[in-house]
Amino acid sequence: MQNFAGEKEFYQKALVVKSVFWGVTLLMLATRYFSFYTYSGADDLHYAFLSHQFLQGNFDMFVADDIYSARALVVLHQAVWFKIFGINDFSTCMPSLSLLVILAYFICFKLGLAKNFFSVLLAASLIYFNPVVVKATLGNLPDVYI
Repeated sequence: MQNFAGEKEFYQKALVVKSVFWGVTLLMLATRYFSFYTYSGADDLHYAFLSHQFLQGNFDMFVADDIYSARALVVLHQAVWFKIFGINDFSTCMPSLSLLVILAYFICFKLGLAKNFFSVLLAASLIYFNPVVVKATLGNLPDVYI
């Protein structure tokens, strides 16, 4: 098997760049975990209730007076995180935070921004610590208008 001259350096650089991304991601999750102060509305609590019903097998998405129960994908996504972490404040924020991490990954690595250590550090930090994003990821919030 041939070893190309720049192959080792390429993989080392890719490892450093991805390590920076995941380091900033863990920092964002830690700050969100330790600085959580409140929800922005009652929607999150209702989604938590519906997700709990889903986990218990009592979920009905065809309730006439409940517009939230028709959003089965949001309830399912929330229920997955409740199953993993239990029903608590942090797991209520995890659906929006997990989608934020996926979005940041696509922005950093699929748009070609991951050229070096500093570009990934800057891009991930600007995405994660943007004040609008911080407010928008306080809970499940499928209805955020930003």
